[in-house]
Amino acid sequence: MTVFIIAYLKKTNFLKVFLLLCFFSQQIFAGEISIKDIALKKNEKNSYVIFNHDINFSGDALLALNKGIPISIRLSLQIKEKHKFWFDKKLFAEEKFYQLKYRNLLKKYQINFNETNTVYFDNIDDIKSNLYNLEWNLGELHLNDSSEIYLVIELDQSKLPKSLLINLNDESWDMKAEATKFYRELL
Repeated sequence: MTVFIIAYLKKTNFLKVFLLLCFFSQQIFAGEISIKDIALKKNEKNSYVIFNHDINFSGDALLALNKGIPISIRLSLQIKEKHKFWFDKKLFAEEKFYQLKYRNLLKKYQINFNETNTVYFDNIDDIKSNLYNLEWNLGELHLNDSSEIYLVIELDQSKLPKSLLINLNDESWDMKAEATKFYRELL
């Protein structure tokens, strides 16, 4: 077997082989999460953080989702007041979850927002279009120029079935996006 591989590598360009390996290695990963933008909206009483994110499932995650395995996404928001010569003051910290699931009998995808609001969709593209402009209510929080907004969106691996967690060193299920914005940038 190695004789054929060595002979093939001698005849072809190494760059072609490298590009082929890169193409096939991308099919193995579960996907990626990206944060599009973060904005701040204020009412008379409350402040809201509005953000858009995109989840691209591929390979293992899409196969697991289509087989009915629920995939949980954790949203974590922290707002800190940065101090130049002292520790940062934490103004706000909260986590939310939503769960994606494929319902085999209904032939639809389901999103559960905090286990209270359930929405059904026909395909994954409809799910992606629904995940735009998510709002996070901050209450009557007053931000200043030194306030920093830190948003993390990641796949919650602790809620995956144990059969998928056998290989803990597998990086194909590491889907995470982080974004940091200062309050003065959002004005």
